[in-house]
Amino acid sequence: MIAKPDGSVIYECSRAGATADAVQMGTDAGEELKAKCGPIEEFFGDEEIAPEPVSSMSGKQTDGLGGYQE
Repeated sequence: MIAKPDGSVIYECSRAGATADAVQMGTDAGEELKAKCGPIEEFFGDEEIAPEPVSSMSGKQTDGLGGYQE
């Protein structure tokens, strides 16, 4: 999944198959998402995207799983 920080655009895809094919399925899914959203710089535009583990929306530290740290 790739989404704009405000949730205005969300692209998703999924794969199912054998564990032995996981790398190829992940690569294929990534390529599908890249094709849907186009160049990443254009998709996000001027949005400032904070690297994890900091929330892009609030700037607060996160545990990387959506929970905020104190």
